[in-house]
Amino acid sequence: MPELRPLTDEQKRTLAQGLGAIAQKHGLYLQTCATREDYEAFGIHRSGCMTTEIFSEALGLHFKHHAHKGNRLGCACMESRGLGDYNSCPNGCRYCYANKDHAKALENYRLHDPNSPLLLGHVQKTDTIKPSVQTSMLIKNEPTLF
Repeated sequence: MPELRPLTDEQKRTLAQGLGAIAQKHGLYLQTCATREDYEAFGIHRSGCMTTEIFSEALGLHFKHHAHKGNRLGCACMESRGLGDYNSCPNGCRYCYANKDHAKALENYRLHDPNSPLLLGHVQKTDTIKPSVQTSMLIKNEPTLF
């Protein structure tokens, strides 16, 4: 969205103060993800959007302690694998980080075949398929009766 102007530090603090007040009024837990700024004074917690703590609480699961690389600078999230592809969604949402070029996204979307094992196109003879190594980060729980 090239028409957007970056916020100044003062504007960010004003926005954080207002959002923090709204969250407090409605009993909401508000947090940042991958920010350098600290808005704890406004009731906005420093965290990540997909941390082991958040998943543990939401899903009732326990995860192994593991140092996470994150997805970008300052990110505290668990490692994850994307299931999509950049410039492939035809919806045209202005805020979407995954589409930089809407025309290219429409072009790529036309390559989708629900009968193909790939999101876009088909496996070619010249393609190299490499299995992805996925290991569980769950702590195995004792079996229960229910």
